[in-house]
Amino acid sequence: MNLNYLEKEIFVLTGATGWVGRNFLHVLQKIFPPESFNENVLAFGSKRTEINSTAYLERQIKIPIYPLEIMNAILKNQDNLKIIHTAFLTREKIQNYGIENYIKINKKITSSVEELLDSSRNSQIVIISSGAAKLFDNNDRNKNKLIEFPYEYLKYEEEEILSSKSNSLVLRIFALSGRFIKDPNLFAIGNFLVSANFGNPIIIKSKNNVIRSYGFAADIANLAVSWLNDKKRKKLSINKINAASLTLNLIELARCITNIYSLPEVNENVDFKLEENNYSCETHEFLDLLKSYDIKPTELGLQIKETMKDIT
Repeated sequence: MNLNYLEKEIFVLTGATGWVGRNFLHVLQKIFPPESFNENVLAFGSKRTEINSTAYLERQIKIPIYPLEIMNAILKNQDNLKIIHTAFLTREKIQNYGIENYIKINKKITSSVEELLDSSRNSQIVIISSGAAKLFDNNDRNKNKLIEFPYEYLKYEEEEILSSKSNSLVLRIFALSGRFIKDPNLFAIGNFLVSANFGNPIIIKSKNNVIRSYGFAADIANLAVSWLNDKKRKKLSINKINAASLTLNLIELARCITNIYSLPEVNENVDFKLEENNYSCETHEFLDLLKSYDIKPTELGLQIKETMKDIT
């Protein structure tokens, strides 16, 4: 690899092939032209591969994805990096890897990014985290909690480790919408849109009232890139932001999708007397930060239509 380009402005993206990572690649294509994109954006994933560009209308390019394990060999001692860290094994991967390997792999990912920050002066980082990390906001962590709540524990730990190394912005995702969704049936919005794609009525299986706070992936990516490109880049009074712009229950979400795609009536039997399944958050800090960068939050109907683009 020719390293001469490392004198240029460099964005470093981990987890580049994931749902959030692909949105960052899409947004960054709107900043850098195709002829220089691969010199200004270094994308890392679990393995070496190539993906097609998605935002260039006239000249599609191949974007190389490098293995995360070689990131520090390429970038060590490079200063002024703009790092976007999204790589992490999600909760459902525990059953694939086993608890010990799951912990080991995620700790190694965090350690790789920590090493990069240690070797790079004046580098800034956006850490894409999860609302699940709020479980440990009281700092009540011990080894037993790691085994009991591995995803939540490791996400919080990563926030703390990487935030201590650099001026940082932590964006905690609760529920997500937007382009490049992977495994749509793992998510309520994806499952609903799969039904809509076939013209079928949406079925809500839960008898409990399920409430979620949604962030639109493109809004999150635009905000993060704007913050990294902010020349003043003042240190935030609160660096952990809930990355959500609206809160609603699944009935409201299903009815909105039903109206957009003219589906039969939603099939639901929710008992509001039962305990709520509530994974929501305050949204004002995220909305205020969007406003400070003149980013208008995407309304729900457009979020749904954009998410549908990758439902097959």
